[in-house]
Amino acid sequence: RLITLPGFAEVEQTEALDDLARCQEAIRHDAEFVSNSANDYGSWDDTYAFIEDGNEEFKTENLIPETFQNLKLDLIAFIRKDGALVWGEVRRDHGTNLVEAPELLGALAGADHRLVAHASADSKVAGVMMTSMGPIVVGSAAISTSDRQSPVRGAVIMGRFITEEMVQEIAARTRVALSLFPMDSVAPA
Repeated sequence: RLITLPGFAEVEQTEALDDLARCQEAIRHDAEFVSNSANDYGSWDDTYAFIEDGNEEFKTENLIPETFQNLKLDLIAFIRKDGALVWGEVRRDHGTNLVEAPELLGALAGADHRLVAHASADSKVAGVMMTSMGPIVVGSAAISTSDRQSPVRGAVIMGRFITEEMVQEIAARTRVALSLFPMDSVAPA
């Protein structure tokens, strides 16, 4: 009988790397969905007008709890190109509970912020970002007219907090036992 422990370790390491890649791809897919949702709002004539005039009709028809619920979002913000926050809300439980989050919204507002500084009308950004309220899958898109022929007026930013529920959804989709920890909570190897 022959047992080769290094061989088993190599197989386990390969499987772990494959599991990690599947989880990363699932998070990347979620970020792309959020970014595409932001892009849908960003390339809309009504949004292009709203970012300049902040009209109430746009808010009452579009910036409602159901928008958060339907898109499973926790954050929506509209920021002008100069960095001014025109409208923003943070809601937990995908739209159910409004949360006061001036620090988070203020941190996003800035003309040079990566999520705001779109150079072209078809620009969008997707990823994961650490915030004062925890990690969030975020997407941002330039605000332009529906035909994408006008100058960029700002950015639509949307996000979904990485909660235990989201981790479990990713685990179910990838069939990987998944746990996420902040880097500063993991002891060095």
